[in-house]
Amino acid sequence: MRFLLSIVLYVLLAKSPLVYSQASCETTKTPVVLLPIQNVTLDDSVIRRGIPFAIGTPPQNFAAEISIFTNNTIIYTQVNECNQSSPAFSQCLVYHGGFFNPNDSSSWLQASTMTASGAAPEKISSDYPYPADKWGTDVVHLDSNLSLNSLPIDITNQRHWAINAIGLGTNSTVLTYLKIAKVIASASWSMFYGLDTFNTRSQMDGIVVLGGYDRAKATGPNTTASVQMGTSCGTNLLISVLDVKMTSNGASQSLLRTPQLACLDPGLTTIGFSADVFSRFVQNAGGSFLYNSSGLSANALVYEAQGAYSGNLTFNFESGVVITVTSDQLVEPEIVVNDAGVTTADSNTREILVSQLSGLNTAEELILGLPFFTAAYLLVNYDQTPPTFTLWQSNLTTDQDLVALDSDGSECGQSSTTLFPTPSSMPTVQVSTQVHKNTSLSSGAIAGISVSAAAIVVIISSLLLLARKRRQQGRARMDNTALNSTDLYQATFKDSPGELDNTLRHKELPGQPHEVSVELPASREYGEIREQAHELTI
Repeated sequence: MRFLLSIVLYVLLAKSPLVYSQASCETTKTPVVLLPIQNVTLDDSVIRRGIPFAIGTPPQNFAAEISIFTNNTIIYTQVNECNQSSPAFSQCLVYHGGFFNPNDSSSWLQASTMTASGAAPEKISSDYPYPADKWGTDVVHLDSNLSLNSLPIDITNQRHWAINAIGLGTNSTVLTYLKIAKVIASASWSMFYGLDTFNTRSQMDGIVVLGGYDRAKATGPNTTASVQMGTSCGTNLLISVLDVKMTSNGASQSLLRTPQLACLDPGLTTIGFSADVFSRFVQNAGGSFLYNSSGLSANALVYEAQGAYSGNLTFNFESGVVITVTSDQLVEPEIVVNDAGVTTADSNTREILVSQLSGLNTAEELILGLPFFTAAYLLVNYDQTPPTFTLWQSNLTTDQDLVALDSDGSECGQSSTTLFPTPSSMPTVQVSTQVHKNTSLSSGAIAGISVSAAAIVVIISSLLLLARKRRQQGRARMDNTALNSTDLYQATFKDSPGELDNTLRHKELPGQPHEVSVELPASREYGEIREQAHELTI
């Protein structure tokens, strides 16, 4: 049956322009996966900026952030004050980016434990995984053309993540499955966050590229450092900062006495300073401090509008890299989300996206959170030896120059500007990621192709029914079998290099300056993801 299905699909697709390659650098055009960062419209028409994606059958839509702290996909569910009968339900939707109801998904398979779900190991905290969390697998729709079948998911009610998270840590399940299925050539990713202001006319959508980077979004020199395992920086991205300067009205104030290590973490909604650096910032900022924010930018500094700091923050790195967070991304009216889920701005206040670090974070002088990434372009490649990350100044442009990367960091040549053709003209590629206990990597990743054309359905409808039946049986077996996730990830990723010394390795990647051409896109709604009517799993 498997042989016959393969012959049928080969004959059908041989006449189609779509070529599903192995996504290695041996191919002329290697695809990359694009995840937009934009305003996402959720249930009840509430809006949350994030990455639009969906889970389940039928798809349930969400907004998410990328999380370098985590390896797995973490999704919120309705509990306590965030249930549908609560007056603040819409407010909760905004904070968390939507809620997942596994009972409404026919493809959800609950697992008894985190390990049984096939999830990657996590070192988030000593009490993780949390006892109240539910683990299982489901279909994750990254867009209308690309789905990950049987991806491990953590359903949580904890407040450790303000918004749903797509884990892009060192053992990311999303990157692993895409690489196993040969959709991307390397476990690499990059992020251009765009511009995020309350004034939608000044916003710019961002983009996350899986399997490569967007060369058009990076400008000027760059600095590259090794991923540092075994430190208190939860993202493992530590970099040396030569200086940080407050600049306003032509005046400049230095905040660092000596170069310091900084932890890169786009999951933090502020730029975090240790006590001494924070004290210098507050002293130089002046103004009338009111309180710390409890809104979307937790712990940010809220001041009276009159006399509040309105300058920039400039970060100097090695290799001549200078990244400036401008005042419109650093200082804004306090953003408040009311019970109805409506986001408003208080014009009488100014919210400075800076906070003081406490607890575990004090080992680093700085944590460069989300505001930093409105001005910085980040590329991470876990497949290199050692794993590395690179920073550029971001180039505010809507142009794209997508480059796929091989596991050694080399460029694969020209990349597709879009991952796959539009479904109206071409079949849709889906990735099946069912991995059973005793399978190897070569057989553990199964590529599936969804064909929606009516003529193809007529030809292979009987084969389709048999294939689906076998797939359902396979899923049932998965729910009762503890997956050996340790073997999977050890085979997929190189062993952790252990605790490295604090001498960061720096080098430069080829970079080309680009003219700044800002085009401000309008806010967009995230429509329902089209269900794929037919799927063959080979």
